[in-house]
Amino acid sequence: MNSSHGLEMAREEIEYETAYKLKRDPTWLKSPRNIRAGGRLFATMVVTVGSKDEARRMLKGRLRFGGHHYATEAYWDTSPESVCIRCCGIGHASHLECRNSPPRCTICAGDHEALSHGCNVIGCSIGLGKPCQHSQIRCANCNGPHEATSPKCPKIRQARKQAIQQARNRKLQHLIPPNETLAVIPPRPPPTLEAMGPLSTDRLAIGASDDTDTPMSQESC
Repeated sequence: MNSSHGLEMAREEIEYETAYKLKRDPTWLKSPRNIRAGGRLFATMVVTVGSKDEARRMLKGRLRFGGHHYATEAYWDTSPESVCIRCCGIGHASHLECRNSPPRCTICAGDHEALSHGCNVIGCSIGLGKPCQHSQIRCANCNGPHEATSPKCPKIRQARKQAIQQARNRKLQHLIPPNETLAVIPPRPPPTLEAMGPLSTDRLAIGASDDTDTPMSQESC
């Protein structure tokens, strides 16, 4: 925390003590300035791995580096149109917002998390957390024949359009002169849906902890 090369050193130790090769240096979940302002010495950091399989392996056990074990949990980028990987809700302000709500699978809409989704057919080689030919894929939000995280879901497209419109409205407010009761603003075409980019990443939030399995931080944004 107090070193400009602290995160770079953390990456080196993780790669030295484990079999993981990170895609980039870890990042703090909150800015170092805000962390120090709160008088804290430890905080959550995000570690980016190369595949979902690596993420699942890291989630099954704790991550050890620098002489300590650290608790891990799945991390998901949040935005007005993002789908919660735990309950399939759209637009959560935090991926921990629904911790006390029943889980829903993003693959089959079942009463379990997607990481626990599996096939009951004997001989199926598809592992946990993946759809297969024996699974009935169903969206928990619109009941369509696709996963809840699919960008083709009409519920996601609707949420994305609303987010674009709200952002455009906020931008237009700066064009209205102060003390004006009536202003005419020429319309501008909103950005396309494709320009918004992908909806998800495979990342982990690492909560700093000691060997007592008690995380120092469970914060997210």
